[in-house]
This record gives sequence, C-alpha cells and structure tokens, in this order.
Amino acid sequence: MWSLPVAMPFDFYLPCADGPNSVPETGSQGLLVQQYTDHLVVRRVDGGALGTVELFDAQGKLMHQTSAATNEIALGTTHLPQGLLLLRTTHGVARVVLVGN
Repeated sequence: MWSLPVAMPFDFYLPCADGPNSVPETGSQGLLVQQYTDHLVVRRVDGGALGTVELFDAQGKLMHQTSAATNEIALGTTHLPQGLLLLRTTHGVARVVLVGN
C-alpha cells in the first residue's frame, strides 16, 4: 500500500534560485507593453529613457535590437514569429506573448 504524500528528496542548488538568468514578473520593473495589430508599444512607466531595446524569441535568438532616448517606442511585429518573446531594455525585462500576426 502507498502512503501519501511520498517524500521526494532533492538537492537545492542556491545559485540557480536567483540571478541574471531569471525573468521577473511582467510589470515588476516599470515596463508597460501594449500589443496592436502590427506593432508593440513599449513604455517605461517612470518616464526615463528606455535605452537599448532587444526582442528575443523563445529559443533566445535576438530578433530585433534598437535604442530609444525616450520613454516610449513602437516596434513593428509583422516580421516576428507568434509566441513567447522576451523584451529586454537597459532598465528591465518583460515577457510578451505575440498573437495574431
């Protein structure tokens, strides 16, 4: 007979728990991303400049890179694949799910 819950031992490797490879929750770093039919609007909520703006696909391939000296930029999406994208700026990271291209 089984008794539940079954104990599952594991080793906790602290360096994997937090660090540069993690992606914070959307909006936690003050980025607002709005999707429209053929473009995304990325806005830094605090009004500061976005700086470098990069879009990566789910495999980590750089799909688009630009820079912005303002707090808002529009990025065309017609050339991008549908699905999960990671948007990284000089001051934050956001997850974007691109649908309906």
